[in-house]
Amino acid sequence: MIDTRTKFLLLLLLMWSGLAGSDAWSGEINGSLNLGAGYLEHPLGVGDELDAGYLFQALRLSTGTGNDQNMFKISYEGQASQFGNNTQLGSLRNGLGLEWFHKTEDRRKGLSAGVQMSLRNHDDWYELYDYKEAFSYLAFKSFAGTRTLWKGFAGLKIRSYGDLPEESFIEPHGQLEIQRFSENRTTLGLRVRYGWKQFNDDAASQVWETLNLPSTSQLAGRFTFSRGLSERVGFRAWGEYRWKLSEFPYYVEDDIYDSPVLDRYATDGYDLFSALKWLGPVQTWFEVGTSYGDHDYGEIQFATADGGGQTRVDTVFEFYGSLEKTLGESLGRPKLKLMGGWRDQDSSHLWYAYSGTFASTSLYWKF
Repeated sequence: MIDTRTKFLLLLLLMWSGLAGSDAWSGEINGSLNLGAGYLEHPLGVGDELDAGYLFQALRLSTGTGNDQNMFKISYEGQASQFGNNTQLGSLRNGLGLEWFHKTEDRRKGLSAGVQMSLRNHDDWYELYDYKEAFSYLAFKSFAGTRTLWKGFAGLKIRSYGDLPEESFIEPHGQLEIQRFSENRTTLGLRVRYGWKQFNDDAASQVWETLNLPSTSQLAGRFTFSRGLSERVGFRAWGEYRWKLSEFPYYVEDDIYDSPVLDRYATDGYDLFSALKWLGPVQTWFEVGTSYGDHDYGEIQFATADGGGQTRVDTVFEFYGSLEKTLGESLGRPKLKLMGGWRDQDSSHLWYAYSGTFASTSLYWKF
């Protein structure tokens, strides 16, 4: 028998070959390749866990047809990771997308729309979390005058977990952003995002014992600031606050404490970020940055060592440094990026308090 992943990959190959090889899709193939490696002391964000080195790869291919005003594009995305120290955290994701782009003649306004089908498979124990996903979006951008940009999108994500149907969901979401550019190389921005998620399989109501299909929603606002301090130095920062408009689903009975896979919808709170970037010798970009966050999981209960449960609030501090340089023509002019940093998470729940380092290096080709 052919498994689901093999069937999906064969379908991707047939669709790509059929479209890219037809007269209508006779444009050249463009893409990118990213190869890298890294190290994490706490890959899952839990205090008592093994550290791990990892490898990652990402390939994107696209081809299209059209003109300066209207373009149709088909693309393939493949992402893979392999983790060491028997952590079983590796995964493989394959996706195929179709997009339409429209621009006015003066390029001051644009529309785009697209759909992507993808499949993600995990290693060993985490195969339980394999899923299929469909994502569609409609986006726009428009310049108002010479210094103001409006942009936004509406999206719909549908994800299905074969072995854990209670985790399957439908997620409509959208975002609206305004940016204002000034003569002194300062950019101000305001972004508002809203999302609603419903766990849409009947198993979700049974697992979390709700009368109706469980759902959650969130509103987030982010203020951004960037400033060019000179031709070689720039500063950027942002602050974001998130509000849960409805509680994230969870279940408590005796010594059982359960909830869906935690994501952005699970917390209220805020994050602050700032970074300084400068162009150094031999055309090398250097950057240092720091972030601080306060994440409140609300009413969700987490199991404790004595069999009980408690709520959880995390405060997170992170510092990093990185460098980026474009290498020579003989290697295909890839971008080399090195990054390392330290993360400290103080939590009201002992199991989620930790501190540790992280590091990564990557080579990125665009063709």
